[in-house]
Amino acid sequence: MTKKVAYLGPQGTFTEKLAVRLFPDYGPMPVPSNLHTIDYVERGIADSGVFPFENKYGGKVEDTLRSLLRCRKTKICGEEVLGPIRFYVGALVGHGDITEVRSKDQALIQCTEWIYDNFPNSKKTPSDSTALAAKEIVEGNLYNTAAIASKEALGGLEILAEDILPHNRTRFFILGQDYARPTGDDKSLIVVSPPRDESGILYDLLYPFKVRHISLEDIRSIPNHENGGYMFFIEMDGHQEESIVAHALDEVKNTLDPDNIYPDTVRILGSYPNSHWKEDKE
Repeated sequence: MTKKVAYLGPQGTFTEKLAVRLFPDYGPMPVPSNLHTIDYVERGIADSGVFPFENKYGGKVEDTLRSLLRCRKTKICGEEVLGPIRFYVGALVGHGDITEVRSKDQALIQCTEWIYDNFPNSKKTPSDSTALAAKEIVEGNLYNTAAIASKEALGGLEILAEDILPHNRTRFFILGQDYARPTGDDKSLIVVSPPRDESGILYDLLYPFKVRHISLEDIRSIPNHENGGYMFFIEMDGHQEESIVAHALDEVKNTLDPDNIYPDTVRILGSYPNSHWKEDKE
């Protein structure tokens, strides 16, 4: 039976481009959202998934953070970089003045300044993917609307501008149901959910990393709807199987939940080889 890889569709998305490159022997499984990608891997409908996480211009892909909370069986087992990502702008042949620009929400964020400089009075309308934005224009005969997408996804549209964000690239997570083995140059992503919202909580959960000289690459918080506090996504250097990392995570857990009442106080979403994606290799 052919293995399957889930990714954000439809045909022509940047996520599809990476998924096909990484899993050439897998059956492609385009899905309508990043949340579907996680859900399909979690339920075993897909064997692997490709999931955008961070962009050079736009930062973290915000809808992915909360989606990662659904990972139970699913693990982050790798990170890959796609770049340069070349954004093209297209509209119907014979278009009028552009009063609307459509694309994936994250792409609209990345291209905010370009859109302002070129179509300052236009409305920005998010679509479920960059490729879908182009499809919506064609199927809806939207003569005053432009799409931002890959050149391939803009087939049938007139190209108005090309490569509007030079040197752009995005980091993707590879999802599966097995942890990656340590390589000696790894990173880990965890989510910490303090049982209580109280003064000094951020200091308490960061101190175990400080005293062990574990470098934290990123800390991002989202509201915790269960207790009125926050959850903290922390990406750090090191693999969960390294003793120094394991001891730090144990101390965080014991500090925040000494009676071991709350099983989700510290969750390891994955450990994976470090791609050093921020280093400009172009």
